Amino acid sequence: MTDPWLRVHRPRPDASRQLVCFPHAGGSAAVYRSWADELPPTIEMAVVQYPGRHDRYAEPLPTDLPALAADIVPAVLARAHRRTAFFGHSMGATVAFEVARRMTAVPDRLFVSARKAPSAAAGPVPPVSQRTTPDDDEQLRHELRRIGGASPAWLDDDELWALVLPVLRNDSRMSRAYHYRQGPPLTCPITAIVGDADQAVGPADAARWRMHTVGGFDLRVLPGDHFYYRHSLPPLIQLLSSWGSRASQPTGKVR
Repeated sequence: MTDPWLRVHRPRPDASRQLVCFPHAGGSAAVYRSWADELPPTIEMAVVQYPGRHDRYAEPLPTDLPALAADIVPAVLARAHRRTAFFGHSMGATVAFEVARRMTAVPDRLFVSARKAPSAAAGPVPPVSQRTTPDDDEQLRHELRRIGGASPAWLDDDELWALVLPVLRNDSRMSRAYHYRQGPPLTCPITAIVGDADQAVGPADAARWRMHTVGGFDLRVLPGDHFYYRHSLPPLIQLLSSWGSRASQPTGKVR
């Protein structure tokens, strides 16, 4: 393996554009495997693989979100010979934003999905190293059930839950401990996407991403909950495929 950070499920060396995807808390590059076949041949998809899961299982889990973003930057820059857009879902949207802030060449567009703006991030939580009580884990289980954030099979089976819990617990705490540090806004356009039945992030929350760019802003509302793409993948793929065209220029309107 030449690059531990990025997975290209369907190589397209002749593609003129690339879409770099950043998974949600507890997620891995495998989440987006089927998306690669849905994108047009002009777009190659590369997915970030966070440490501590799947083929990077033996590596320590990340504990600091800005530090994680800084580690990802060189891998993305090494592929910056093509026009590039970022897509990040939930926690991945914040990771994508922090990567974009650190790049010498910003992406052409940043898609942020099911995530409140960085300036509205939640407050601090105990360090990841602090002991976690059973009640904390059950609260996480309840929250995932509420927003549709995990397979019912995982949530209802104690043995499966025990397998996925360490990564979910770690990423959840890392995400909640994140503090936005003020800095210059991005110069690329931002498109925020939210599900119309999302109980965690609403359109008003997503609209606050507007203040983080001077390059234009768009807000899209699709049918579904926090993981709306499970039911609304075709319109999302259409949106992710259209960036760079005149029709995809941000309007500032909700659609």
